Amino acid sequence: MSRSAAPIVKGYLYQFQNSAIEILSLPLESDTATFEDSQDLDLHASTGTTAIQYKHNPASFIDAARIRQTVLDMLLDFS
Repeated sequence: MSRSAAPIVKGYLYQFQNSAIEILSLPLESDTATFEDSQDLDLHASTGTTAIQYKHNPASFIDAARIRQTVLDMLLDFS
């Protein structure tokens, strides 16, 4: 049995990446999001609440190195 934490870390990275995409896609500034509430991500908009449960599938994983600069630029823009 492997004791590597790599699959768990990849799962959290997958959840973070997809949560960031969902949050940045919210149409109104008054829309909000909560983490680890009823699901991994809950989006609260004027039209209602959407609960999202993420499941990491290694075949669809986004390589962090490919999006690193984009995420850093985004964080600088919002800081």
